[in-house]
Parts: sequence; structure tokens; C-alpha cells
Amino acid sequence: MKSKTFHLNHLTDYLWEAAKESNDPKAYSQAGLARKINVSRESVSCWAQNKHQPCNRNRKKILKYLNEALPELEMKELFYSETLSINL
Repeated sequence: MKSKTFHLNHLTDYLWEAAKESNDPKAYSQAGLARKINVSRESVSCWAQNKHQPCNRNRKKILKYLNEALPELEMKELFYSETLSINL
């Protein structure tokens, strides 16, 4: 199993692109919701204060939506530390 590490904002974009290419409506929808929160004004404001990581409330929402998209993309779950790792 291959593992990649991303900051949450980059991971959100990566999974959104993967969902878009998969043509799976559920994965695309969930990844799209995560991406919408990720680029919200509140998240961007938090990034400036927290080294490019969204605030906890937004982080939890983003992870929830991304984890819902993962089974559709045949990927494993996300793990959070300073960055996020995803097993591909």
C-alpha cells in the first residue's frame, strides 16, 4: 500500500480532482462539500493563523466529507497529525 502526506488544503484539492475523474456522483459531491468548506473565508482566515490548517470545527467537517468520499474512490481512511496521510 502506498502512502502520501499532504496538508489538509492540498489533500482536499487532490481528492476533489480524483473524485472528478472517477465520475462517481457521491464521491464528487462529498469531496466538493469538503472543498467548499476548505476555500471558505473562515477557513482561509484560520490558515493564516494556524500554518495553513483550517480551524478545528472546519477541519472536522472537511474530514467527515472526505472520509465519506473515500470508499467511492477505493481509498482507505485519512489520518491527521500535522499533515494528513492517506493510504492509496
